[in-house]
Amino acid sequence: MSLQGSLRLGVELPNTAALGVVTGRDFNDLRGGADVGVQRYTGYTEYDAAVKARQRLSPGAILLVQYQAARQSDAPRTDRSVPGDFRVFSLQERDFLHGQLTLSGAGPFHRVRVDASALRQSERTDRFRIARDRIEREDANVWTLGLRAEGERGLSWNNASLRVGADVFHDQVTGAATWGAIQVPGAFEPRPELARYPGSPTALATGLFGLLQMDLGPSATGHVGARAQLNRTHLPADNRLELQFPGSPVLPAITEQALGVAGELGFQQRATENVTLFANLATGFRAPNVDDYLRLGAEGPGFVLPSRELSPEVSYTGEVGGRFQRGNLARVQAVYAYTFIDNLVTAVPTEFNGETHTPDGLAYLARTNADNAQVHAVELSGQVKPVPSLTLLAQAAWVFSSQKRLDPLEPAAPPQTEPFNKSPPLNGLVRATWEPVDFAFVEGVFQWAANQERLSAADREDIRICPESPGCQGTPGWGAVHLRAGARWRWFTTTLELRNLTDASYRFHASGVDAPGRSVTLALEGSL
Repeated sequence: MSLQGSLRLGVELPNTAALGVVTGRDFNDLRGGADVGVQRYTGYTEYDAAVKARQRLSPGAILLVQYQAARQSDAPRTDRSVPGDFRVFSLQERDFLHGQLTLSGAGPFHRVRVDASALRQSERTDRFRIARDRIEREDANVWTLGLRAEGERGLSWNNASLRVGADVFHDQVTGAATWGAIQVPGAFEPRPELARYPGSPTALATGLFGLLQMDLGPSATGHVGARAQLNRTHLPADNRLELQFPGSPVLPAITEQALGVAGELGFQQRATENVTLFANLATGFRAPNVDDYLRLGAEGPGFVLPSRELSPEVSYTGEVGGRFQRGNLARVQAVYAYTFIDNLVTAVPTEFNGETHTPDGLAYLARTNADNAQVHAVELSGQVKPVPSLTLLAQAAWVFSSQKRLDPLEPAAPPQTEPFNKSPPLNGLVRATWEPVDFAFVEGVFQWAANQERLSAADREDIRICPESPGCQGTPGWGAVHLRAGARWRWFTTTLELRNLTDASYRFHASGVDAPGRSVTLALEGSL
């Protein structure tokens, strides 16, 4: 059972527009399918608010300012909770302030846009260890300041347009850990050795980018883009392992730098009136972040140790596809993409002080650069309108992945080949939408996924995927049927949704919670 409500108020004048929204959500424990029943400790509450204002300063200048806030409380972490050892996200907060100035006809550019932003994300987790009469509390906060400038202008040849810009983002992370007795609320003492991050690490990312688009003929277009980026990450001295395990080394303070370049080249050709072909090539770059270097503690399938000497990830992607479209009557699209990732940063099993598992039974994990990974992906979709009031849609997606990684327990052994972590199975949906009149609709959806038995070593250690290991067979395939109907009358709109009509028991691959069983959602909206 859940209850959600939202209130939205907006005003629009010739040169001024403003909008405000407040939302409240109260979710009780989720009931799964017939074989699952009520999943205890899955409920939580959430409150959101947003305000946005846009002001025309002059005929060629528009200023936009917006603020967003989100608060979630008491969201249990079911994948890491067992009887007598309960974990909960006591508070999760997000505050985002953003300003944007758009200028038309500014110097050599037809349009200039400048964005400035400030983002705060905060998380508090509590672990209730009943046998020890102890609450272990962890706080993590991230402040991100950003500035971005972009200019765009049309060129006089081949209907070309050029967009260039620069951006800079600065992150500051803080973390703290305390614990206290369950029987004595509020009496907490600091435990710095249990903090997710030590001190106040910072990260700076700044880059330059450009994109050129143009016509290559009467029925072809192309684009080329490039980006250069510098990442600078400061890691403070880290003595958390020495505090927990006397004799362990203290990691020194260090500043890591990485310079990367990414590019993209694309082409689109209209082969016939109804058929369009396209191809894209791209490279990507990701520098290790604060979490990659400094995360310490239980996460996912194991206990992650802090890392050093990580290299940036580099990816190479090729994509080809085609699209057939005949007005609003039919549309079919097929896309194949291949991605190769080198120096993949991933968590792999390791030894620490001669042990492979913590006293709680979690495997020790260390982040390192795996040899490489590759991903094949195919997406198919088709939509037809046999009659004006009926729309039929079918979609399917397939991913085949593999990665090669070195085994830190056997450095001389050849790289191990296994699937990418949390690779999704073959999945898709079929949807039929009937709109007999312009103010009402009825829609049926069949959503499905095949078995996912291709698992990595980390997947087999993840309780969300393999609650019983060894012998884990992965995530079973499933199918679910949903119905929706809605109508509008003057200022009033209502929507009725019936989900999982057969009460099937299933979960999305790598999710920690089973999907809802047979359920009904009624939404009412009124506007003045």
